[in-house]
Amino acid sequence: MNSYKLTYFDFPGGRGEFLRIALHGANIQFEDIRWSFAEFSANRESLRFNAIPILEIDGAVFTQSNAISRQYW
Repeated sequence: MNSYKLTYFDFPGGRGEFLRIALHGANIQFEDIRWSFAEFSANRESLRFNAIPILEIDGAVFTQSNAISRQYW
């Protein structure tokens, strides 16, 4: 079974929300990691493209919400 982790801001809406909805709609269990703006600022330099959302599937990291939605859904 695959392991999914979605990291995005701790608020409804935005670029990561439709990924949450798609995962719920597909009945895929995932770890929903929600960062505050302060947490994002502290971790930004370590992120690919310095941005979130991030979708991790079995440890492989995927970024850019539009690319994730086109490729994996």
